[in-house]
Amino acid sequence: MRKTILLSLWVLFIGSFSFAQTTETISATYNSGDIATTHLFRYDGDSSPCPGQLNVPVPDGAIVLNIDVSYEMTSVSPHRRNQQRSQLWCTSTGGTKEPQVYNGSGYSAGTYTYNRTGIDIAFGIQPQNGEGVNFELHAGTAYYNAPDECSTDYTKVDDGTWTVTVYYLPAGSPGFPGNPSPSDEAMLVNLDPTLTWDFGTNTDTYDLYFGTDNPPTSLVVSDQSTGGQASGSYTPASLDYGTEYFWKVVCKNSTNDNPGYVWSFNTKCDTPVYPYLENFDGVTAPDLPNCWVPTVSSSSPYSRIVTKSTSKSRSYPNYVMFVADTDPNPELILVLPEVDNVSDMMLSLYGLNDVDWNTNQPYQYPFEIGTMSDPFDASTFTSFDTYI
Repeated sequence: MRKTILLSLWVLFIGSFSFAQTTETISATYNSGDIATTHLFRYDGDSSPCPGQLNVPVPDGAIVLNIDVSYEMTSVSPHRRNQQRSQLWCTSTGGTKEPQVYNGSGYSAGTYTYNRTGIDIAFGIQPQNGEGVNFELHAGTAYYNAPDECSTDYTKVDDGTWTVTVYYLPAGSPGFPGNPSPSDEAMLVNLDPTLTWDFGTNTDTYDLYFGTDNPPTSLVVSDQSTGGQASGSYTPASLDYGTEYFWKVVCKNSTNDNPGYVWSFNTKCDTPVYPYLENFDGVTAPDLPNCWVPTVSSSSPYSRIVTKSTSKSRSYPNYVMFVADTDPNPELILVLPEVDNVSDMMLSLYGLNDVDWNTNQPYQYPFEIGTMSDPFDASTFTSFDTYI
């Protein structure tokens, strides 16, 4: 497993922003019986073989913004509420699933109520041909002796409690803008970029917000006509090194305003002043420090590079962790801020291999140090030294 050192980035967050617009809602409730749970669905990446399925009849041509969901799960002893597992999926074209699996609370049997609002897993979907928007509720249990097959005997989603409410823009509203440049979450962008994008369908005028706030609050273009053009552009004033910027385009017409997406990019970093120290204590886990670029190539969706806060840290409270999960040969690369010349510099670091729970012995993964001419291209890595 290659664990290398690299250049500059940060963790990015996409937010939402509220504008004056006409928003409508429609709800649907599942009434086809209790939804079974399974031992096969416990973690993100799992799927239940027997999810509940629900269609919300969103009108044709509408544009979905976000959704709310509520439901109740009941566990019968010896199952417990904290062993409940559930996750909402949008299975319509363009939909996705919630970013995590949710569990109940309480060390006893009983019913737990789930309520989540502002979920964006159906964001931007435009139903056609009366198809509405389709959802699945995947449910499971972490009880150690639960049957693998689907069952409602001990833990279940209660019939008549699962409701999905969809918030949408009515037909005739402008479509979402797209094709941003710099691309969303771009890294190492020059300090003089020209922002470009494609307008959504039916766009007559637009606003543009830009700044370092997420979402951006500085209105830099207001009620500008598209001039019949399919795309737009904007050149911001001078930008700072190593800074994250957020921007969004609000497409407008006489029917409605479309709030658009929040896009972001990070500018390139200035050369650090040496000596340079990073102990990862100045960030909030799991964020990485500014100007550090993680690259993960792995067959496991759980492989990652994150900052952690535990007693294992050599300093307090943080350290950076390379998580390989189940992949025996992942490539996990972390690039330090760029330097002009390393011929007369020394790199000192402290590392620790975690313990294999099966053998109670430390893993023997190698840690490789080197340089890269392109922080986004692993093939440009040149090794300097490798050790355990």
